[in-house]
Amino acid sequence: MVVLEYKEMVFSMIMRQVGDRTLSEELTQETFVKAYLHLKSFRGEARLGTWITRIALNEAHNYFASKRFKEQRQNESFSAAAHDAPQNTEEETQMIEKEKWLIRFREALAGLKPLFREVLVLCALEGRSYEEVAQVLCIPLGTVRSRLNKARLLLRDALLEGGVQ
Repeated sequence: MVVLEYKEMVFSMIMRQVGDRTLSEELTQETFVKAYLHLKSFRGEARLGTWITRIALNEAHNYFASKRFKEQRQNESFSAAAHDAPQNTEEETQMIEKEKWLIRFREALAGLKPLFREVLVLCALEGRSYEEVAQVLCIPLGTVRSRLNKARLLLRDALLEGGVQ
């Protein structure tokens, strides 16, 4: 019942952070396994959804800190020449440009420190209220606002630095 109620929310939040469907499914599953294993530690001070969100954020954070992520990032290569073949139609070219921008956005998002990435994903991408984010992250409301502002600036700078506007 709990999994059915929160699975989509957890999956979409993780997907926005990692940008890979298979990995998001794996991390979502890990989130619910950990929630089940640690259910006795749930004190009821926050909503169950808030507690599960915190676990999901920890799973995403652990992934970005993992050796697996670092090795994958080193091995990835984007071949712009393969995507910019001259026979592309205007529509195909626009799709390729959008895909490049999305790849760059995900890289920039992944490059943020977790404290900024988490606030940005929860507020800007998930649309959660500042109050809920403060509760999930166990930080004051003002800290949510300042981290969100800093995260937006860092993300903008990373995208501009990479030539993405």
